[in-house]
Amino acid sequence: MSLLRPYKTKYLPLALDVRNRMTIAYQNGGASLLDFLDAEKSYRDTRLAYLNLIGSYLSAAAQMNMAVCREVVQ
Repeated sequence: MSLLRPYKTKYLPLALDVRNRMTIAYQNGGASLLDFLDAEKSYRDTRLAYLNLIGSYLSAAAQMNMAVCREVVQ
């Protein structure tokens, strides 16, 4: 869980903010298409890393629960 917290509280909001600012800048002619697409890719990469961490956590929790034959990690 400690690995998920920075993504949820810091990295995802930061990536979303950068993407939103770049979208506005691109729409108003202040940024190139390449800059806009790079911001979009960075946001998606950050979101994917977060979702992969959730999947890894849930997989590890399920393996732990199976190993002890009861639910110890939720």
